[in-house]
Amino acid sequence: MVSLYVSVLGMSSFAQAAVPREQITQWMNTQLSSLLTEEAFTRFAKKYIHYQSENQVSVLVKPEEIQIKNEKYTLGLAIKAVKVDLPMDKVKRILSTPKLYQSIYNIDAPADLGFLPDFSSFRARIFKKIPVLSNQDYVLDYKPTQVGETWFLRAKLHKDNEDFALRDNLTMVNTTTANSVVVNNIASQSDKTTQIIEVSYVYILNTLARLAGPQTRKIMQTEIRKAALAFACICDNEEIKKSEERSEVFNTLISAAAKDCWKKQI
Repeated sequence: MVSLYVSVLGMSSFAQAAVPREQITQWMNTQLSSLLTEEAFTRFAKKYIHYQSENQVSVLVKPEEIQIKNEKYTLGLAIKAVKVDLPMDKVKRILSTPKLYQSIYNIDAPADLGFLPDFSSFRARIFKKIPVLSNQDYVLDYKPTQVGETWFLRAKLHKDNEDFALRDNLTMVNTTTANSVVVNNIASQSDKTTQIIEVSYVYILNTLARLAGPQTRKIMQTEIRKAALAFACICDNEEIKKSEERSEVFNTLISAAAKDCWKKQI
């Protein structure tokens, strides 16, 4: 969920002459690539997730300091988690349909840029006006991967049109047991929920945004939380729950629900 991947801001010394972009990008890639199993991802993310009982949403933004060639750089780390009462296949369909991104993420331009040559990955533009900060305008390459019963969606930066940030993102979708009542080691369908957890790393290149520090991170955490609550609201729509996910009606229902759900966040 998409998250929005503008989610985190880090700080480092503005006196640094040159940012080692390739090394920072490789560090983020290595970290997220190591999480491409349900066990590894869950072990990493669970210490940051604290669901609120009233909406089953958890959002955390924090600084993450790394060292490259004796220089320290502070990245942003964001963990967004949402539990929804919608079948996993429908959640996967929403997240892998870039034509829906403008609606579900409330961004300010169409996102869909088509499939990549492997015909399973796709490219999307994220353009969103953020209060106080610079406009976010960047392109991500998305690659879905099924690992057993768990589905991952990796989103790597293709290009930041504003040269605002380096970023990398991994989303995991799985099915969890909603409560502890299990009969013969099998949870009934009604006891199951779909969990979406997104881990994002960002290194801010924009000097002013980087120097804004905690205040800027607070703004971005607010934006992520809005997106998480809107997504949970969309998935709670009864017509969407009843609709066939591969129908055009499904897409129409998503767009309509998204408009109503975002009104509640603004």
